[in-house]
Amino acid sequence: MRAFILGLVLCFTVNPASSQPAVIDSLSKELGKTSNDTLRLVLFSRLGDAHLEVNLDSALFYARQYLQQSQKLEYKLNEADALQQVAEYLVELGSSGNALEQSYKALQLLENNRDGEKILPESYLEMLHVSKTIYTYPRYRLYVMGKVNNIIGMTYSNNDNTKALSYAVEAMKIAKSLPADDLLILSCKVLSRVKPDSALLYLQKAYQLAVQTGDKKRMPEILGGIIEEYHLMGDHASELKYMRAGLKFCIGEQRLLRVGYSYLVLAFYFYSETSAKDSAIFFGMKSLQLAHEVRSPYLEFYGSQLLFEMYKAENRKDSAFKYLEMKVAASEKTSSEEKIRQFQNAEFGHQQQQTAIETAKNQFRNKIKIYGLLAGLFVFLLLAIILWRNIKHRQQAFAALQQQKEKTEKALLDLTFTQAQLIQSEKMASLGELTAGIAHEIQNPLNFVNNFSEINIELLGEMKGEIDRGNLAEVKTIANDVIDNEEKINHHGKRADAIVKGMLQHSGSSSGIKEATSINALCDEYLRLAYHGLRAKDKSFNATIKTDFDKTTGRINIVPQDIGRVVLNLINNAFYAVDEKKKRQPDGYEPTVSVSTRKVNEKVEVRVKDNGSGIPQKVVDKIFQPFFTTKPTGQGTGLGLSLSYDMVKAHGGELKVNTKEGEYAEFIIQLPL
Repeated sequence: MRAFILGLVLCFTVNPASSQPAVIDSLSKELGKTSNDTLRLVLFSRLGDAHLEVNLDSALFYARQYLQQSQKLEYKLNEADALQQVAEYLVELGSSGNALEQSYKALQLLENNRDGEKILPESYLEMLHVSKTIYTYPRYRLYVMGKVNNIIGMTYSNNDNTKALSYAVEAMKIAKSLPADDLLILSCKVLSRVKPDSALLYLQKAYQLAVQTGDKKRMPEILGGIIEEYHLMGDHASELKYMRAGLKFCIGEQRLLRVGYSYLVLAFYFYSETSAKDSAIFFGMKSLQLAHEVRSPYLEFYGSQLLFEMYKAENRKDSAFKYLEMKVAASEKTSSEEKIRQFQNAEFGHQQQQTAIETAKNQFRNKIKIYGLLAGLFVFLLLAIILWRNIKHRQQAFAALQQQKEKTEKALLDLTFTQAQLIQSEKMASLGELTAGIAHEIQNPLNFVNNFSEINIELLGEMKGEIDRGNLAEVKTIANDVIDNEEKINHHGKRADAIVKGMLQHSGSSSGIKEATSINALCDEYLRLAYHGLRAKDKSFNATIKTDFDKTTGRINIVPQDIGRVVLNLINNAFYAVDEKKKRQPDGYEPTVSVSTRKVNEKVEVRVKDNGSGIPQKVVDKIFQPFFTTKPTGQGTGLGLSLSYDMVKAHGGELKVNTKEGEYAEFIIQLPL
């Protein structure tokens, strides 16, 4: 049993979050690069699903972006789809009232747009995992209608089984008529919640469909339901089998939210069916840790409730009280009076809306005859108004033109000012991304340190037990495991230390004191620092390095940290330029970067030259301006050359550039002796 528990812990030590953001990062990068509004709509929806198992707040943010983009582009069916996506995430966050309100809006939108034509191109529908058999407006509308009915059924399943059953059955009818397997899977899942006598049958049908179609989205929920049913039946062998399968699947697919639920199920199993209380507490804490990470109030409630019961049974009052407080706080998030009121208001509002629609229809039928009689009179009045407006317009024509001219000039000024603000906002956002990247670099080794420390605590506890039993062979085995883990802790601790020292060395404030410094040694040091830094990030990167240092330059009085940053920035830019050109024309092109120094009259020159694509002549005059960059969005802040220019000026020197578009770029630093 110890080997099984340790194996599961080591599986989680791999840290599923480290792989899941790879999908998120890929979608985010594509979103940052594209200016195609329709593609952005699709990417917002995909990012919402990708964040669902990582951070529910982020998932909800992207779902709302999907909604806004659909409204902006007037894709009514996707607007309804976005509303149901928002509703799904609100259910996970414990906000059933708001979820129901969004779902009813989606139903009304679909009802009001029965006969439309505007639908996403097939390539984008494929990106949204829509089956090819649904690539028409009527069928796609019906498909979205099925998704909305399923979400409403899921929302009602905690409050009103009769209504939940009604919506789930309607969704299943739609799923069979299209056909759409993903709708059918979710319908079976909803029906399993409202028809307990047939729950296992529906869950097994959903499981078979998911396996056949390769649908992994609902697999953890289905496995969780099957586990619960086998537990209620007392079939603990089957329960444990599906628990292992569920945890393995969730970790393999980086489904953090479902990993948390799997840990919770394991904790409950160990607590209720075995004597492994320590394992139950361990997995309970793991589930609560993930509940906080993904911000799931339901997982937080159930995890804290289980830990409260376990500590209470062991008469550990302080710990029991701590988790009781967590349980109460989580309960308030999921079932407060305000949320119940929102749920009731949403349902009542929908009923009122339906009543109002029927009343309006009756009033329309009663008044249609009167409108017909008034139609003739209206035509005559309309003609009179048109003639009067024409005369009025002629009288006011000149004044209107003058006013329009003034408004146009003011609008142009406002547009120019707004454009400048948007550019600056984008640059600030890129600085934020750099900061987030640094935090991510430090977090990785810290995760390893924390995880292996937790394992060592458990191993040392087991070692004490084996020592008491005199089992020296097992003690040595555990001791070796502890030593191996300590080596890994030491390795990753040093890694974090190196990252912090490197950040301080590169970004810390300089003393501002000039020192006699060998410019040749400084250039050589930062050249190698830049090259090895890029090689560490990208093993495929390679370039020829040439140096030509004039030995007569000697030592000059400079602030070494400042000039070092200038040189490092120019060399990094040169490496970036040749690497980008190599990607565009890999055959016959040899990336080359050269750094040279020489003494000219009463000055020392440092030249950094690359054979990349050069700088377009039309932007040469702008490259030293703050926030101007020739790199794609997200890859440059536009501050490097501006700061470098200011640092060189502060030394009484000059920073110049020679370039030929398509052939080379050369930056020249001139410093006084």
